[in-house]
Amino acid sequence: MRWKIASRFLLSTIAIVIIVLIVNALIGFVLIWYQATQKPLSDSPEAFTRQLATEIQSDGSNIAFTTRGKTLLDERHAWLQVLDERGHEIYGYNVAKEFPKHYTPTELINNYKNRIVADTTLYISETASGQSYIVGIKDANIQRLIWTLNKDTWALMFTRYLLIFLFADVLIALLIGVFFGQKLTKPLHQLIEGISTLRQRKFTQLPVKSSLYKEVFDNMNELSDTLNSYEKSQKQNEKMRDEWISNISHDMKTPLASIQGYAELLEYAETPEEVAEYSRIITQKSYYMKELLDDLNLTMKLRNNALPLQLNDTNLVTFSREVVIDVLNDEAFHERSLTYVVEDDPIRACVDHKLMKRALLNFIYNAFIHNEPDVDVTLTLSKSYPQDMLDDEKLSTISACITIQDNGKGIADNELENIFERYYRGTNTTNTRGTGLGTAIARDIIEAHRGRVVLHSEVGIGTTIFILLP
Repeated sequence: MRWKIASRFLLSTIAIVIIVLIVNALIGFVLIWYQATQKPLSDSPEAFTRQLATEIQSDGSNIAFTTRGKTLLDERHAWLQVLDERGHEIYGYNVAKEFPKHYTPTELINNYKNRIVADTTLYISETASGQSYIVGIKDANIQRLIWTLNKDTWALMFTRYLLIFLFADVLIALLIGVFFGQKLTKPLHQLIEGISTLRQRKFTQLPVKSSLYKEVFDNMNELSDTLNSYEKSQKQNEKMRDEWISNISHDMKTPLASIQGYAELLEYAETPEEVAEYSRIITQKSYYMKELLDDLNLTMKLRNNALPLQLNDTNLVTFSREVVIDVLNDEAFHERSLTYVVEDDPIRACVDHKLMKRALLNFIYNAFIHNEPDVDVTLTLSKSYPQDMLDDEKLSTISACITIQDNGKGIADNELENIFERYYRGTNTTNTRGTGLGTAIARDIIEAHRGRVVLHSEVGIGTTIFILLP
């Protein structure tokens, strides 16, 4: 994969260079052809020199130069020499003193090719009567280049140079492509290896360097952290589910064994008292199994938002007072310490009476069941929550706070985040009474009312549960 990416990058670079060279060559040929087909400009020095022939009048021995011709020479800062067939000057206009009055054929050719006076270029033409004349134009911007062209040699040389340039450009492109290819594709190799590692469920962090791919590396590391969190959560849920299923299986087997045993004993009961006792035990175990199945059904409905709430505008002070009275009237808890405190009255909220009572009773019963018999439990109602303990902007819509506090054993920090899970039993108690779904059901009921449950606990000091309702 690494070399595949690098090779594609190199081939793309080389192809771009070749295309650029071909396009440049075509443009060059077009420009050369266009320039060659254009007529010379009328104001070029050669054209100007040829035009002066019409201003020179000759009868063979006498030369006359028109006023217009003189004006043209003055405008171009130029001069004129007319020569006879032996190279002698027979007419001159503004001729610089540096130039001779007689030219041999060799001198004429040499002066034409090369400058004998700085900034002055010579041009030669012929009059209508056959005399040669020289025009000298003083202009530093004008240069004469003379070169010889052999078409076959030029084509061979051009092809050779083109191949040299092509080879050099391809070599340069190859070197640049290898250099930048390594720079650009090295992070991609790390990303590919990181993805492969994620597929193997190894959630390692990729080293983030300052590069074009920094944002990609950051996203990959965030994805790795998220998947790692999901993986741990899944393993923890699977562990708790297995433990919960094991506990539920045990809880189901125990009443089933009792029902089966006492049902068999009914066949051999000799007195009405024995029949009544066995029947009572069978009924009690049946109720427990029904309670377990009802709890399972309720928690599944709450988690899937499949349980419609029967909401009623309620004074929570009156409602919670009735809940406290029901607890104190329960034979199992009538000797326990339960304090009821009301800070504001009335405190109104829309609640489902049956479900909210279930949630409050679950929290209160847990405080009694999982602590020593002398534990003190306090239920407090108020319209505000303790902001020093619950500093959260999301609680700004809260209008009622129910606090359930005990001075019992407390819960360890490593168990707090799992205490509301359906599959979890804490390690601070050996009491296995109930289905293990009480706190999960209570929390789900509060959240179904668009409320929140916040739990604070310290080992050896006690536990405080804040029920916050909108």
